[in-house]
Order: sequence, then C-alpha cells, then structure tokens
Amino acid sequence: TLTGSGITVINATNNTVVNGTIPTGSNPPGITLSPDGRKLYVVNAGDNTVSIVNTNNNAIVATIPGWLGAFKRCSYTRWPFCLCN
Repeated sequence: TLTGSGITVINATNNTVVNGTIPTGSNPPGITLSPDGRKLYVVNAGDNTVSIVNTNNNAIVATIPGWLGAFKRCSYTRWPFCLCN
C-alpha cells in the first residue's frame, strides 16, 4: 500500500505487513513492478522523483530526480525504461 512518504509491503496470502514501511519520496501515487519482479518503481509526486526498490531486500537502490509531480501512475513499457503518465 502507499503511504504519505513510503510504501508498505503486505503479504497477500495472510494480509499481514512485511517489515514495516519502505521510505520513499513524498506522496507516492503510483508504483509498477519490473517484468522480472526484481525492482519496484515508485513515483513520488510530492518531491518530483522516482524511487527504485530492490524487491529482494526492500531497499531503495536509486532515486531518479526531475520527474513532474503530476504523474498518476507508472507503467512498465520496455527494459530499462519506465514510462510514467
């Protein structure tokens, strides 16, 4: 789930929170998973960035600056590109 400044990982089998919240930028309105499932891209509308999360350890591996704050969602198009609308 998305929170005010991060994402919360939830186990879909039993609906429990896994390891608390992963801090990202502010106001993340959308996320997308890479085709191989190794990276999660989080659009941070509040601070104009995209956070990249390693799904193996739930750690932020990079933050890309310079994105417009009006994105509603991020959709994966073709490796290594993330197209956000």
